[in-house]
Amino acid sequence: MPTRRQLLAGLGCGGIFGVAGCLSEETEFYPGDEEERTKWWPQSQYDGYGTCFNPETRVSADSPSVRWELEISSPSARPIVVDRVALLPTMKGVRAVSTVDGSEQWMAREQDSVMWPRSVAAHDGLVFISRSEAPELVAIDLQTGKRTWERTFERSPTAFTIDQLIPQLLFGDDRGTVYSVDPDTGETNWKQSVFGPVSKIVTKNGFHLVGTGGGAVYALFGEEGDGLWRRRFPGAITALGSMNGGYNGSGAFVSCFGGKTYALNPNKAGAIVWSKDVWSPGSVVVTSSHVYTAGNAISAINYRKGKQNWSVGQTVQCGPAAAGDLVFVGAENAVEAYKMGGGAGLGGVRIDTKGWRQPVDGTPQNGFAVADGAVFVMTEGGNEEPSKAYAIE
Repeated sequence: MPTRRQLLAGLGCGGIFGVAGCLSEETEFYPGDEEERTKWWPQSQYDGYGTCFNPETRVSADSPSVRWELEISSPSARPIVVDRVALLPTMKGVRAVSTVDGSEQWMAREQDSVMWPRSVAAHDGLVFISRSEAPELVAIDLQTGKRTWERTFERSPTAFTIDQLIPQLLFGDDRGTVYSVDPDTGETNWKQSVFGPVSKIVTKNGFHLVGTGGGAVYALFGEEGDGLWRRRFPGAITALGSMNGGYNGSGAFVSCFGGKTYALNPNKAGAIVWSKDVWSPGSVVVTSSHVYTAGNAISAINYRKGKQNWSVGQTVQCGPAAAGDLVFVGAENAVEAYKMGGGAGLGGVRIDTKGWRQPVDGTPQNGFAVADGAVFVMTEGGNEEPSKAYAIE
């Protein structure tokens, strides 16, 4: 069976970013369906599109249980899961544990200081790690925990995304430089500059969408990452997602801190198709018909119509994720699962929206990974209570 590295794809049908005709109304669709499907969660937003939706695994719909829980140092970034290994970025380092029982496999750390990992991703047996206030990018063997290569850049790398079409590892830094590097060697393919620290990167049919803390989204393309367009927004970009194709012009989704969520038409220089007065921390969830946000409450937006269907609950700032027909969000001292369909009701008035609520110690942080039949999340402790990592099934 070929590896993901060996799988290449075209640009899809229609325009350079894809069009509505790419989506079949008669067959099940999910963003990313033209790539080899993975049941794991190998990067912070699941796939290069940034969908945060894993259709290849399911978690209990109504009776959750804790598979395992571990005490950890403070969480620093979103966990990822690959090949039955959960990678937990914490203040002290990246801790690799078994998804089955939480037993430690190895830990990547700095000898003389805390590590504070900023971003973690995995590809073809390698784990990529960057850390705050350090310009190094490190590749570690997933099975052994030993360093394979290390490269030094001008600033600390941020916002990892694996582009499977090339393949390449894309990331930015806090000065506004975007890099493409070879994941096997760490050698730089190209670099480009944008304005403001890079907060998010996703791929879309061969293109790269870059969100910044300066409140802009850039589209880059080609062997040198040439700029196509820039769209300004009234706040730092906290979430960015896309899809394989588009519908009524909607092909990418942007959320600004404390502000709105926007649908963009990448084929028209990022023109705004619609906007809604909800936002999302860390990520949005993109499914076959809806975008879900989780800033202050969980909200469901039908991106085909640009209509907000419902908004319920009270959430904390933790990037949402989805699997099967459930969306997972953080609440105070709890993980909550909501039904994608919103339960029963008319318009914004809903009942039976929640699938379940699982109490946890502390506040969920950074975001979820959903793989191997479980939800993986880390919490920040308080009042002398330790931070913890959980696998909930």
